[in-house]
Amino acid sequence: MSEWKECKLGDVAIFQRGHDLPKKEMCNGIIPVAGSNSIIGYHNKSTTKGPGITIGRSGNIGTPRFYKTDFWAHNTTLYVKDFKGNEERFIFYLLQSLDLTGLNAGSAVPTLNRNHVHEISVIVPQLPEQKAIASVLSSLDDKIDLLHRQNETLEAMAETLFRQWFVEEAEEDWEEKSLLEIIQLVGGGTPKTSVEDYWNGNVFWLSGGDIASNHKSFVVSSEKTITEAGLKNSSAKLLPQYATVISARGTVGKYCIISKPMAFSQSNYGILPKDRTGFFFTYLLINHIVAELQSSAYGSVFDTITTTTFKEIVVSVPSNDDIKTFEDAIDPYFQKILANIMQIHALEKLRDILLPKLISGEVRVLLEGKMR
Repeated sequence: MSEWKECKLGDVAIFQRGHDLPKKEMCNGIIPVAGSNSIIGYHNKSTTKGPGITIGRSGNIGTPRFYKTDFWAHNTTLYVKDFKGNEERFIFYLLQSLDLTGLNAGSAVPTLNRNHVHEISVIVPQLPEQKAIASVLSSLDDKIDLLHRQNETLEAMAETLFRQWFVEEAEEDWEEKSLLEIIQLVGGGTPKTSVEDYWNGNVFWLSGGDIASNHKSFVVSSEKTITEAGLKNSSAKLLPQYATVISARGTVGKYCIISKPMAFSQSNYGILPKDRTGFFFTYLLINHIVAELQSSAYGSVFDTITTTTFKEIVVSVPSNDDIKTFEDAIDPYFQKILANIMQIHALEKLRDILLPKLISGEVRVLLEGKMR
């Protein structure tokens, strides 16, 4: 690794504090306004030419974001003003490998000082190897991004079909029923945290955070797991595959589909079709109803969700044959979404394993793109 050089981060990238832009002063445009964690709006002017990088400066500090096009770097960020001739994507992955949270210079609000960032010791290869490393990692990120966008399209198509079949083309003779008459609500539970034998088992157990982070998608894992004993000795219940789970308190109104049988906390509800068929119809029904509630005068119910919430919602109910026909038509969409999510997780795991090894030089990339 004699061709790699040890230096300060400021020797390979110069950071600049972002620029203030109040929400009320954002003009309609296509230029993304880069905040500390993500895009916070759009403007008609940019501060920075793409490709470029920001890291969170205030609040959510240290998180790097890569922008392919021109953008406005908000004052809650630091942005790279000068890449010093280095590969932009390589610098992005280099920043991902660093723990910048330890540089917090704030008190009540976490803050990142660019002068501290510049003093971090790093080791970097020559430009050709920088480009080779960036190519390997960005190919994985590009595939992940493609799968995410494909899923967004599939989700939009499924929602459009639901609206077409059951809202726009609803039959006048369909019976009106309370939502609680056509779905089954299942309450959750939490095993005693003081009993070690109830935790870290092979049963996925969803909290509100798990549901919020997988909102409008499949959830394939959970932060915490419980044992069979924990399931048996608590009010927690195991939901079947493809059931919907919705947050009733805390992150109220967030919902997801479970990809395999899972249990969940008492802050949430499990939602099943009454006849145990039409799981995807039920999910899309909840999707539609939550959107309606959030855009109507009933938005106040989202302080909390109770059985009364579901009882008071009235829907026009199609025949079981209509639901089955729709379920058969929509099933391939959801199976493809789930397959894509599983592939995304596999690619993310591979990228997260490779990134520190490539950035440190533990795994080298030959110029023709092969690793050794």
